[in-house]
Amino acid sequence: MKKLAVILAMLMVCALCFTACGDDGEVVPDGMKRISDPALVGYYLYVPETWVSELNSGVVSAYHSLTDASSIVANQWNLPEGVATVDDWWAQYVPVFENTFNTFALESDEECYLGGVKAHKYVYTAKLPASDAENKDENGLALFRFMQVATIRRGMVYVITYTSLADTFEANLADVQMILDNFKFE
Repeated sequence: MKKLAVILAMLMVCALCFTACGDDGEVVPDGMKRISDPALVGYYLYVPETWVSELNSGVVSAYHSLTDASSIVANQWNLPEGVATVDDWWAQYVPVFENTFNTFALESDEECYLGGVKAHKYVYTAKLPASDAENKDENGLALFRFMQVATIRRGMVYVITYTSLADTFEANLADVQMILDNFKFE
C-alpha cells in the first residue's frame, strides 16, 4: 500500500511538470501578442496587443492602428554572396536605398543586441510618396524615419524595420523598444 502511494505521488508530480510545460514553454510578455510562427521563421516576434498584425508568407508585420500607419516588419533571408557581417550587408544596401529613396540620410548607426545576438541599429530618413500625410512637399512626398535592426545568425540575415512618418516616429519608440526587447530566436 505504501509503494502504491509513493507511485501515485510520483505520477502526480510528473503530471504537474508536464502540465506546466504547456505546448512549448512559451511565455507571452504581458500586454503583447505573438505575430510570428516560429515553425516558419525561427523566431518569436511580439507586438503590443493593440497593434494590428499581418502574417504573409514568412514576412511578419504589424502596424500601430488605422489612424497611425507606423509599422514593424521582420524579414529574413540567406546571406547574399560576399556578405559575412552586418556591416557588409549594410554596405550592399546603402546604394540601393540611395537610388530608391529621395533624400536618403543616415542619422545613426550603433551596435545593439537582437534576441541575444550582436546586431546593428540604423536610423535613417527618406522622402516617399504619401497621399494622407499632412506634411508633404510640393511633389507629394513626406519625410519618413526608419529604424532597422539587423543581425546575422546561422547563415541568415534577420532585419526588423520600424517605419513611420517623421513626426510620429518618436511617439511609438517605447512600443518598438518593447518589441525589440522581447524578440527571441527559437
